[in-house]
Amino acid sequence: PMKALAYDQLKEFKSLEKGTGIAFSPAVYDGDTPKSKRRGIRNKSRVILTNPHALHLYLSWHKLWQRFFSNLKFVVIDEAHWYRGIFGSNVAYLLRRLQRILDYYQNPEPQFILASATMADPVEHAQKLTGREFSLVARDGSAKGKKTYFFWDTTKNLDKSQHLQTAELFAACVENNLQTLCFTVSRKMSELTARWAQEKVKDVASYRAGYLAEERRELEEKFKKGEIRGLSSTNALELGINIGGLDAVVIGGYPGTVSSFHQQAGRAGRTGQESLVVQVLYENPLDSYMLTNPNYLFQEPTEQAVISLDNEHFLKSHLLCAAEELPLTAADSRWFGPRCSAIAEELRKEKKLVLKKKASKTKQAKETIYIKEYHCVDKGACFQVGLSSFERER
Repeated sequence: PMKALAYDQLKEFKSLEKGTGIAFSPAVYDGDTPKSKRRGIRNKSRVILTNPHALHLYLSWHKLWQRFFSNLKFVVIDEAHWYRGIFGSNVAYLLRRLQRILDYYQNPEPQFILASATMADPVEHAQKLTGREFSLVARDGSAKGKKTYFFWDTTKNLDKSQHLQTAELFAACVENNLQTLCFTVSRKMSELTARWAQEKVKDVASYRAGYLAEERRELEEKFKKGEIRGLSSTNALELGINIGGLDAVVIGGYPGTVSSFHQQAGRAGRTGQESLVVQVLYENPLDSYMLTNPNYLFQEPTEQAVISLDNEHFLKSHLLCAAEELPLTAADSRWFGPRCSAIAEELRKEKKLVLKKKASKTKQAKETIYIKEYHCVDKGACFQVGLSSFERER
């Protein structure tokens, strides 16, 4: 779901390619991919890593992807729990649009593989997200070392702000030779936390969305190599790069869900070494509850990843995108449900779709059959629909 994760996985695939001697030309294809390399990736790569926002745009140009889509055997969705709420509901329709295009290229049955470490209802969620049936593989084979959890009450020291206390705890971990990742509540706080920590220790930097791709890659490499000992970040790295030597995580403020807490805490100790998690709790009701009831985080199951396929706004937006990709017909209820034709007709009345009749003859039929097709009026529907927003973007 995030660029950092894609580039981290790319290195693993390249190592696998080199080790096995099997050429499959793995590549990342997203907004950071140079235009000069895109055609070569589409025409040669057998493994492509991307994110939903990029895929959402590329489906309109599916003819450029005919080779890849015609031969696609596996669709792997990592960090599947991330696809929930508005974003997850939009991605569910996006995946149906993808399957519709694969079917158009006579490739209707690729295997979907979903992965997640923190999900209460994995099979149900996977089925809603993709519309496919799933089997659960639940054995955990990851390395596990002793993990110590420390809860810090910022209200005990009113002389320093809660964010400054977070920065000082972050600096203390780095000062004690612990490679540390500090999660902050905002981009601005990520920058400030790094700046405050730099007053006490060296080799500390900030990582957040908004940096140039080259800057992000450079920070990731330096952190993985240990050249940077501390990194403050928004939740951009909650799902991100795999730093095997990460010793400690400082979480500035309760992240809002049990799932996010365990995702962030799980960044440390991934190679089996002992690790430390410092949960810094701020002055608000939810953080106060976690301070007095820390067992809640370890006894309660992770939250269900809720998505909605009943929201007409989502369906309308994605039918508009789908109509630009391929004309809509009554047969598309297979992908978008029984309301597909009715909502397509609504979009026609709104003058966003236009109805055309296509003549068709079958071997069995002696006379011509006319199929209703809905075509998109304006080009670029995908640019008007944001995956993380409720309404269509203007």
